[in-house]
Amino acid sequence: QNLTLVSYSSSGDLEKLTAPDAGGFNVQASGGAITGGASLGQLFFVFQERQYTVYQYSATDNPFSYITTQPYGCNAETTIVEQGGLLWYLANDGSLRKTSGQTDVNVSERIKPFTNKIINGLNSADYYAGTGVTKKPCAYFDEYLNAYRLFYTSTNGTYNDSCLTYFVDSDIFTTCPSTNVLSIASTFNIDGYTAFYGNSDSSGITYSLNKNYSDTSKSGTLDLGWISSGNPRKQIRVQNIEVWYHTQAGETAGDNCD
Repeated sequence: QNLTLVSYSSSGDLEKLTAPDAGGFNVQASGGAITGGASLGQLFFVFQERQYTVYQYSATDNPFSYITTQPYGCNAETTIVEQGGLLWYLANDGSLRKTSGQTDVNVSERIKPFTNKIINGLNSADYYAGTGVTKKPCAYFDEYLNAYRLFYTSTNGTYNDSCLTYFVDSDIFTTCPSTNVLSIASTFNIDGYTAFYGNSDSSGITYSLNKNYSDTSKSGTLDLGWISSGNPRKQIRVQNIEVWYHTQAGETAGDNCD
């Protein structure tokens, strides 16, 4: 099995993978197995375990031209999210990064001891074996609050029971519990929801995450916990909050206020 081969179909025919209209190429084997792919406009990114490579697409016989290779891999392709002309992803070294294809920036350096625990020694192979399947981090971009939300497994946990949020405008990180998110996708501006996610239990239920981060099980995700001050030893804990509930028109008071 060739784990470094990229194959592409012919233009306009997704099922045709044979020459001369289709083809393929190999990325550097030293980067490890291919773990995911993404695009930004005409740029095509191939993520591997220990690096990613950027190609320029053009409608020619050889459609992918090499641009650059960056020494940051991604073992959980479910954390790769496109937003605002950037790709956001969780790198193999535990850092949360953003890339334009030309530049790559670590936005989580100041909380490095914390983000290293998210990886917790797991690699791409672990996420496809045994209990590692439910520990694979996943993410989506919250357009409502302009925030990257990363769901991960806490230390000694078995599911993605925690959420790390990076608020882009204020450059602040927060943590909070989550409801065992297995996979998640943004649905901004669809019936008021910001995301739908699959829970890791056996029910097979898909949950909706509202702008106020309540969900159908009434145990919603709230951005409480701690706020990074830039120093992991100096954290600001959120306490003493007020929560206001209201009843939707036509419903009995208190029905949605567990």
